[in-house]
Amino acid sequence: MLYSKSGLPEESEIVLCTVTKVYYNAVFATLDEYQNKTGVIHISEIAPGRIRNIREYVAEGKKIICKVLRIEVSRGNIDLS
Repeated sequence: MLYSKSGLPEESEIVLCTVTKVYYNAVFATLDEYQNKTGVIHISEIAPGRIRNIREYVAEGKKIICKVLRIEVSRGNIDLS
């Protein structure tokens, strides 16, 4: 990665991510700019309306742009949209 930042992203920051795991109700993605920290995208944040198959929207290895919704520093959780 040509550009990397240290620490954690700010809430409402736009970040570049790579999808690592796709589950029926969530997607896990690494934040490429933040030394590969991992974030979670809930199925309700993927697309508006009902999603029958989440794999129609995202695939493992795909680069996506996400917005940071919440960060729980104590637990290390990063929620993305």
